[in-house]
Amino acid sequence: MNCFKPALVVLCCLIHSFTFAQSSYRFDATTGSYTELAGAKRISFALMDTLSGFYRLKELDAEVFKWYNTLFRIDTIKTFHIQPNANVRFDNDSSLIIIDGAFTYLDSIDASSSISYKIEGNPGDRLIKVQWKNLKARVGKVGNFVNLQIWVYQRSGVFEIHYGPSSTNNQSGFNISTGPQVGIFYSLDNFTKCFEKLWVTGSPSTFNLDSTKNYSFKAMSGIPAEGVVFRFIPKFSTLGIRDTEVSETQIYPNPVTAGVMYFSVPGDYHIVDSYGREVLRESGVTSLDVSKLPDGIYSIISNLMHPLKVIVRNN
Repeated sequence: MNCFKPALVVLCCLIHSFTFAQSSYRFDATTGSYTELAGAKRISFALMDTLSGFYRLKELDAEVFKWYNTLFRIDTIKTFHIQPNANVRFDNDSSLIIIDGAFTYLDSIDASSSISYKIEGNPGDRLIKVQWKNLKARVGKVGNFVNLQIWVYQRSGVFEIHYGPSSTNNQSGFNISTGPQVGIFYSLDNFTKCFEKLWVTGSPSTFNLDSTKNYSFKAMSGIPAEGVVFRFIPKFSTLGIRDTEVSETQIYPNPVTAGVMYFSVPGDYHIVDSYGREVLRESGVTSLDVSKLPDGIYSIISNLMHPLKVIVRNN
């Protein structure tokens, strides 16, 4: 049963891409459909009822992740945590990485409220999805609610924040102190040195990015609309991908005349039309079926390569 409350927002088309010369990650904002996790494991609120509460994903013990060019072999010290206020945290021996989807105090509304997660794929190619469902922002207005998910791709090192239905009174009214905190950062675990930060500030429709290496975190003035997806994409190759593969990824054939395009390296690929709209996306694939796309020129975007143009001719 879908317990989401009706979305009361109008979703505007959103395509942005930002790159920072000294950052390990680049930022991309796009849109897509939001789907509630099916078959997810629910986490008890009794374990997550304070800001310091957390839930460790023990299922990932002994698996290796690579973020910010640093290897994390998950164990009792190098841990993968889900935290209650729409964020996940990775701890190394003396450093940490945090992904904030809407970092603010979030509270349960009713029986439909939950925090849950789902681990897809095989070791080395995991996709971890964490969902915060029908929660309210404690500092928000009466009757507010929010839904969102954070996705972590093991092989590519990509982080994604997917925003679901939220109340209209969560679209504005917050300020840089009380609003949702959104972004990623890499730091010493005692918070004495920030190595990197990529933070989203401003309004949900006209946001800015802050890559200053400090602990000044300015919030957004509202929750992004349903369907918005924020992506944080490594500029360099990650676990299981050789540097040569990044520069040598090939697409064939081009033009595509038989309905399927192929890639020389498995990866996460999405297709954008000439109007900047995402029309197709697949993860961990070596081919895409484009037989249903209208004839035209499209851009293929991936963390494995620079954007490339491809011609599709189905008729």
